[in-house]
Amino acid sequence: MTRKTTKPRAPKPPPAPAWQADGRLMEHHVDGYKHRRAVERAARKHGAKLGDSFRVLLAVRLRLVDVDPRDGSRPPLTTCVRLVARWSAEGSRAR
Repeated sequence: MTRKTTKPRAPKPPPAPAWQADGRLMEHHVDGYKHRRAVERAARKHGAKLGDSFRVLLAVRLRLVDVDPRDGSRPPLTTCVRLVARWSAEGSRAR
């Protein structure tokens, strides 16, 4: 009698966090980003995977948190959209 060998199963990836699947939770999550670098890191890490709605939320958030300390001005939304799109396309960077 021959014994059938089985290959070990690859571990399942952990489930995606709930905020990634629900638009309301996604918005709440993005509201937690308090500075430009946080928005940039999120765009690089999740922007391509989570799509346009996430990138729009990031662009709006970037406009709110990226304030010039000299005069209180904020970048135009079109600039924020362009930045978030670029960061998403570039992806993560090695540190």
